[in-house]
Amino acid sequence: MKMTAIYNGIRELLRNPDRAYHRPSWPRLPLHDCDARKIVRELGWRSQDSFESGSRKTVQWYLDNEAWRRHVLSEVYELECIGL
Repeated sequence: MKMTAIYNGIRELLRNPDRAYHRPSWPRLPLHDCDARKIVRELGWRSQDSFESGSRKTVQWYLDNEAWRRHVLSEVYELECIGL
């Protein structure tokens, strides 16, 4: 699956294109396609949800947990991650 399709799908789920977040400070990072065959082959893992269903659930979780999301995006969280 193409990363642009994932990004556009998230924008559609949010029903507000301005809420889809990406890091414009990383413009030169290559966008790789997502391919789950390796995890299936090496670990035997398969998702219980379709990509679309899982995406909907994930986006809804982030919307329902705004306090956590704000904390993770804060400078305080970055300092906690490095042990300060």
